[in-house]
Amino acid sequence: KLLNRALEIQLKVAGPQHPARKFIPQTLQSLGEVCFELGKLDEAASHYRHQAELVTELHGPDDDDVDDALILLAGVEKELGNYSVEESLTVVCLAISEKNNRLDKKVARLGNLANIYESQGRLDEAIDLYKSAARIADSVLGPHRWHAEIHRDLGYLYEKLGRYDDCVQALEKCVEICMTGHNITHSNAAATARTLARIYARAGDLVRCRETYEKYMLCYEQFIRNVFSYSPEERKLL
Repeated sequence: KLLNRALEIQLKVAGPQHPARKFIPQTLQSLGEVCFELGKLDEAASHYRHQAELVTELHGPDDDDVDDALILLAGVEKELGNYSVEESLTVVCLAISEKNNRLDKKVARLGNLANIYESQGRLDEAIDLYKSAARIADSVLGPHRWHAEIHRDLGYLYEKLGRYDDCVQALEKCVEICMTGHNITHSNAAATARTLARIYARAGDLVRCRETYEKYMLCYEQFIRNVFSYSPEERKLL
């Protein structure tokens, strides 16, 4: 209710030339996020769409903030079952990242599109996109969360296809990044290491299985340390 009231005031006061108009997209994004959490998907989509339109009006169609709004809208369209719309929006976001030479976002958008293709059964195309994203990430991003997740998702796809050597190579790379990088989600890192250990066990390589389980424990312990670095109130919210 407060966000809706804030938006109502902003739209009334901040006309096309008003300097405060630049704050309206953030209000729309916050409304979209709240509606999404409440399961009001049509309203969330409407807010994100309005956000993208307003950012386009303020900064042009190729602004980074347009990409941010459209990828949020793509996520809602997925939840609504509008998969072709999700794909189209993701392709637009990929084009924006390429035009702005935002290689970090390009890696993320290639991964988003690969996820879509994988869900559609277009597995060869998905692998090509994951590999393209991984090549950019390996040469540019360094140890970063998006970098790790690309290798993780590629490894999981290889596992589905029974390509265990390729799977192991991709998951090992993910775990390596997670052990050395920053901005890493350690719970995901731990899950990846556990999957890799299971694959080693299946192959009878118990030495590497044990080593990988030890990495899994290190990742999980780091996750726990991160959680308990918060105050009791913050931990409760988390």
